[in-house]
Amino acid sequence: MWLNGEPAGLPATRVEPIDVDWALRDAKRVKASTEARQTSLTAVRRQWPTRLTIARWRYEGVNYERRTWTSSDGPVYGLIRMLLTGDDTLVTSMELTAFGHAPCDASSPQ
Repeated sequence: MWLNGEPAGLPATRVEPIDVDWALRDAKRVKASTEARQTSLTAVRRQWPTRLTIARWRYEGVNYERRTWTSSDGPVYGLIRMLLTGDDTLVTSMELTAFGHAPCDASSPQ
């Protein structure tokens, strides 16, 4: 976060426990059937121990499936990768593309 062209505050560091699975909580909201298992995933040139949560539900005639890989070692709620399909077509995806500390340029807010 930037304020008047300067970084505001210190970089935040937080660890999300793997036993708190927000993907399962979100799946309950849409009354999805779920399954979860331990796996590993390579992202950002690193092997991550992850929990893969798969949620499946039907909404307005479309069959959805969301696959979410989370790790207690990852930033931002542990999200490493997420894929959402609707009727077997990719709807959206997210993936961790950088990890760690990088120098910031105060002249170009991000």
